[in-house]
Amino acid sequence: MKLRCSVFGSPRLSLPVSKCYFGPLLLQVFFFVQFFVGVFIFNCFLSCADCKPKLGMVFDSREDAWMFWLNYGKKVGFGVRREYCHTKKDGSVSSCRFVCCKEDVRKVDKQYYKIVNPRPETRTNCQVRLGLKQKDGKLVVHDFLEEHNHILHLQETSHMLPSQRKVLEVQSHQIELADDAGLQQKKSFELMSKQVGGRSNLGYTRLDQKNYLRKKKAKKFVTWGSWLYIAILSEKVS
Repeated sequence: MKLRCSVFGSPRLSLPVSKCYFGPLLLQVFFFVQFFVGVFIFNCFLSCADCKPKLGMVFDSREDAWMFWLNYGKKVGFGVRREYCHTKKDGSVSSCRFVCCKEDVRKVDKQYYKIVNPRPETRTNCQVRLGLKQKDGKLVVHDFLEEHNHILHLQETSHMLPSQRKVLEVQSHQIELADDAGLQQKKSFELMSKQVGGRSNLGYTRLDQKNYLRKKKAKKFVTWGSWLYIAILSEKVS
């Protein structure tokens, strides 16, 4: 097969590489790009291999294991959740298991016949899981299944999964300032979305914003209630 170089991008106006002035340069660029593409694919393969759980992996704490499982779910494209965590009398973790968010199926409600608009089933009884047991003060992986029975999310959209969404500290300050200024939640959410170039880049949804403000107000209510209770008791004592 003879390599030919095109003139002005036209396949009709082409010359053999040996007779083309830019022939050696084009070959060098071709092999240079091919080399870096191969290095990039190899690095991606190594990164995926490193993030994949393996039997016998050791973690210092339950939080480290959970963060590893959370990052693994983000790279593969599925939501994660905790199934159980058994502790000893001294508070140390004896065993725990992390699963896919679609693990198990929803139990049938006894009053299901009364529901007018039932929620759609989201679980598929997925068996993907990561089991850990304590050994010599460390948590060791003793059980791992990776085959999903449902469609996975793209890596570009996996950050919007419920287990991956998170309101950052800077974003929380912006939400509080907008709420204190009397700005509606819908308008403040649209404004913050435009600042980052779209809702997909924001990292949280309107529901997350609403839940954050609700929890914030609930904490303030509990704090004021406790101070009021202490003030009443101090008056009674005095």
